[in-house]
Parts: sequence; C-alpha cells; structure tokens
Amino acid sequence: MAAPMGSGRVVDLATADGKVLSDRAQPQIAAIQGLDDWSRVVTKKGKQTQTVGHHFPSEGPLPPEIRANMDRRNVCLGCHQHIPTGDLAVSILHHIAAHTGRIPADNDEHRALLSHIVGTAAWTEVLALLAVPGALLGGLLFWLRRRTRPRRARSENPRS
Repeated sequence: MAAPMGSGRVVDLATADGKVLSDRAQPQIAAIQGLDDWSRVVTKKGKQTQTVGHHFPSEGPLPPEIRANMDRRNVCLGCHQHIPTGDLAVSILHHIAAHTGRIPADNDEHRALLSHIVGTAAWTEVLALLAVPGALLGGLLFWLRRRTRPRRARSENPRS
C-alpha cells in the first residue's frame, strides 16, 4: 500500500519499521496536503475519493455496488482461519507440505496453490453432484430389475 502523501517522502536508509537512520536526510518528494493515500478509492463511510476519468462516454464515478466490492479487508481469513491447525484435514496437509518443502515461498506459488485448491474443490463438488444421483438411479434400476425378474422354482435337493 502507498505511504500517506500528507507527509514528505524521504528516500534514505531506514529500519524495517520505516525509521530513517540518517540525521541529515531530507524529503525527496514534498508533502501534498489533504492527500492521505493514493491507493484509497473509497472512505470507510462509502464516499468516493477518486474519479475514474472523463475522457470516454462510459467513464464516470464508480457506482455504489462496485465501490462496495472494492473492500477486501479480512478476505484472507476465509482460508487462513483453518491453516495450519483449524481443521484436521488441513492440518494433515499442512504437516505433509511442511515436511516435503511444498509450502509456498512467494506470491506466485501461493496463487498457484490457491488455483489448484479452488479447481480441486470445484471438480469434487461437481463430481459429487453427478455421482449421488447416478448412484441413486443405479440402485433404483438394480432394485427394479431384481423385483421384475421371474423367480426360478427351487429344485429339490436330492441329498436332503
């Protein structure tokens, strides 16, 4: 996320938390008063802070429905509430991945893993939706065939 532009930008050696190490550092980009965050499009109360453009006929302010969908806070918790100890199956897979070196190390590997998980889950649900009615239909046909098949007369066993 972009740093707030309401204060000047200093480009110099800094600690991990952003504290500049040099005593003589000067702002490289001057502060722009009233501009807090370029990445923010909508305030918490739903007020739009930036426009989309006005060069083409279809451009204009974002409708409230689109602005509401731009808030992605806590989206990661949908999955990460289960990782690594929230669910037995996930815990087992995480344990196996940790010991085989398959835990994603960067964003590209994480995206690939998410794509694989979503694809596997989708195909599992689709196949389950097809398999359950198929099994019920197969069981019904088997039952009907057994009921309508003529029964053979029992032959007498000469040994009894």
